[in-house]
Amino acid sequence: MSPRDKDDLKEREMLQAVVIDDLVSSEYGSAGLKSLLPFANIQAIDYTLSCLSDVGVKQTFVYTARRSEQLEDHIGRCGWNEPGSMAVKVVACEGSQSFGDLMRELDTSNSIQGNFLLLYADTVCTADLKPIINKHKATALKDKNAVITMVYTHTNPRHEGHSQERELALGLANGRVVFHKRVKTDSHDLEVPTELLLSNSSVELRFDLLDPCVAVCSLTVPPIFSDNFDFQTRDDFVKGLLLNEDILGHTMYAHVLEQAYVARAASLSSYHAMNMDVLRRWTFPMVPDASFLLTDAAFNYNIDQNVCSQPGVRIGRSDVEDCVIGSDSKIGNNCHLKMCVVGKNCVIKDEVQLNHAVLWDNCVIEKGTKADNIFAPANSQLDKSKVQKFSTLTSKNANQKEANEPSDTESSEEEADDFGQMDEYESFFNEVQDSLMRGFKEKVNTDDLVVEINSSRFANDIPASEVSQWVSKVIFGLPQQVSQPAKVVLSYFKPIFAKYVSNSAKDQLNCLTALEEVTTGANNAEEAARLLGLLYNWEILEEDPIIEWFENNAGDQLKQQQNMRTFITWLRSAEEESEESD
Repeated sequence: MSPRDKDDLKEREMLQAVVIDDLVSSEYGSAGLKSLLPFANIQAIDYTLSCLSDVGVKQTFVYTARRSEQLEDHIGRCGWNEPGSMAVKVVACEGSQSFGDLMRELDTSNSIQGNFLLLYADTVCTADLKPIINKHKATALKDKNAVITMVYTHTNPRHEGHSQERELALGLANGRVVFHKRVKTDSHDLEVPTELLLSNSSVELRFDLLDPCVAVCSLTVPPIFSDNFDFQTRDDFVKGLLLNEDILGHTMYAHVLEQAYVARAASLSSYHAMNMDVLRRWTFPMVPDASFLLTDAAFNYNIDQNVCSQPGVRIGRSDVEDCVIGSDSKIGNNCHLKMCVVGKNCVIKDEVQLNHAVLWDNCVIEKGTKADNIFAPANSQLDKSKVQKFSTLTSKNANQKEANEPSDTESSEEEADDFGQMDEYESFFNEVQDSLMRGFKEKVNTDDLVVEINSSRFANDIPASEVSQWVSKVIFGLPQQVSQPAKVVLSYFKPIFAKYVSNSAKDQLNCLTALEEVTTGANNAEEAARLLGLLYNWEILEEDPIIEWFENNAGDQLKQQQNMRTFITWLRSAEEESEESD
């Protein structure tokens, strides 16, 4: 085959996409799928599918957490799957609880044939993704271990779309992702591993990025989720690959968009911000008056007031600007509406003042209501006394008359912040201790306990090289916790030791350090020699690491303990006899 023929074949490769459609959270006040969330009165899935079609995707799989006839009917009405259009298949995965579960379902389906786009169903994207797809292919030719190129967008750190609790800190080395951490927005410190700086000639740390969870993936990505059942989120996937890069051998890359608009509704606050962005027309050409594949009545656009409205809208003598208004909604007299999304069949009575508001269908706003930064679910009735109920988004402006008095919500947030100050290692230790204590009492399969330990490790961002010490410390302390002989407890957890300790000399040294810390801390140094003998006989620990630890790292209390000295002497003689026999 000639080079030209090969190039033609690559051009004819069918580009596929996978859209993950999860459930809306309780903060929205309603149940359902994210794909059906209205962004400026247009369903989220319409923005997502239109973007994919524009970049040349031929086949899209929408993986949902549960079946939705409403979603399937909507996709059918919009003309997808017709000749000449992008093929869209909805795959309902009943019982799936997470992003990771849906990715494992994707792996078992064998539907993907090559590189594919991966994004969420609540994504609004105006970027041309073709150059990013080509960039990923070129990267994969240079780096055979490259499995994913993740898309980030540069934005003002004060933009509403930024998380109110956590910000992304991303480390890049020549485009490769080498550091990824969610940090508190009010944090002034960031710990970066020294080996990261030593192993790269330069590392760029970015704090000005939004993560819309858009990526170009290789065929390798779905099997990675199947091989790691503790990967429940995309962050788990990223952290897992970074922590185990030496073992798994996979690398990740990033592409930062400086101009185009890309965002997703990861939370209610980001959903609210994205609606405001549509009103500002930052998402152009994806705005309500543009040509979306919808069966709903078209929007009329008033350029002077920047108002998009559907048929049947009636507006009294009121000031309305920068708004989207759904069909058959009515706005009374002497109202002032700015930066508002008003759903279908809403009634806004006289003398209402709304700013930065999102109202879903069939809402009623009573006379004289004044509110900023509010969200009202479908069928809500809002009056002066209920403004605070719907101002849980962002609002420092709404209902300001009691602004100086701390609310119950503020008090609970302060308590949560105090709790959040717990050291990550302490949190990891407590979680592992709870898991193993419950596992011992209920005789849980140790393979399941390994999954729990790994989940805690990823959640607390614990380096793989340090897990052996913390797990060992938990197990050595359990006999006293469960009031059982140490031999019985340690014997039950032999598979855990084999998983985390037996693999390397460094892990064995970590285990020995934990042993010393637990036994000497309890004024029970004699116990150390007995436990050490058990682990040696079970082939968890080897001679060389034990002797190295005793000579170079063990404390004076252990070195002077007679049983320990006797054991080390015997171990040395056994090692010498073994060398002579060889």
